[in-house]
Amino acid sequence: MGKHQWLENGNLLITESTNRRAFELTPDGDIAWEYVYQPKDEKLGTVEEAQRLSPEFTADFFAARRAACSNFQAGADTLSGALQHAQPGKR
Repeated sequence: MGKHQWLENGNLLITESTNRRAFELTPDGDIAWEYVYQPKDEKLGTVEEAQRLSPEFTADFFAARRAACSNFQAGADTLSGALQHAQPGKR
């Protein structure tokens, strides 16, 4: 079980569900990166799918989204309003 996706850079993104692994192969067959899910407390687990994100998904992007969720949970009227207050320079 698993999935694969050809990427624009010529690499192949592969998910091996039962081996709890996702990795990216270069055209030369080298592993560009690898992720292996290691569940805690000997629990079972799988990696169903991996997806390559576009360059706009930076650490700042995710930090702003986490802050928005925190603001929303703290009582903001809407999630979109919380997101506007969480983004740098948008206050």
